[in-house]
Amino acid sequence: MNVQTKLLINGEMVAGQGEAISVLDPATGQKIAAIPSASSEQVENAIRPGWIMTAMAEDGFALAKDPEAAMKDALARHPVGRFGTPDDIAMMVSWLASDEAPYVTGECFTVDGGMTAASPLNPGLF
Repeated sequence: MNVQTKLLINGEMVAGQGEAISVLDPATGQKIAAIPSASSEQVENAIRPGWIMTAMAEDGFALAKDPEAAMKDALARHPVGRFGTPDDIAMMVSWLASDEAPYVTGECFTVDGGMTAASPLNPGLF
């Protein structure tokens, strides 16, 4: 299948072009993606990454009064028991850009180890 894919990660355009209409994030009301106005040749989706362990995240924890405690607290908020990795996001991008997802469009995928889904169930963590 020859379908053009457009992906937004944190609102930044990663690939693609074309006329589109807005898609709003239901939690914030902010524009998170655009979907084709009328095209079977293009799909558009967004990815909202959670805490991804990179040098930038490590630098952020280093700013805390107690970096080890800050990291432990943040980790406790993740039902999967770990922070994300760049590979976790890359796998979602790869799937969305593959021929395995040609019917998936106009969606926003939160890739955060279950943190967002768990927050209403365990409000004491936030």
